[in-house]
Amino acid sequence: GEQFILEEDRDGGHGCKSTGNIAERWKQDRGLKYYYNCAKSPDLSAIESSFQPLKQWLSNTGHWDIDSLQSRAEKGWNKEVSQAYINKQIESME
Repeated sequence: GEQFILEEDRDGGHGCKSTGNIAERWKQDRGLKYYYNCAKSPDLSAIESSFQPLKQWLSNTGHWDIDSLQSRAEKGWNKEVSQAYINKQIESME
């Protein structure tokens, strides 16, 4: 089948700073292949700049528990980050 390799930045939440991190353990337990790229580098990863509209949208809405945060994140992603927006970010990298 196809081989999948996950690219991540060096955000501490991804587990790059500790093998005891829950995200790092999850990837290792499942044999997920991955590598770390530069942290917060929009010139290397279009997703970095694509998160900004979602973060801005979430900061304007209250989210007090995990369920409401997840629901609002999904709504914000669908509302604020269109495929056209992502394509624009990718094109700006050329």
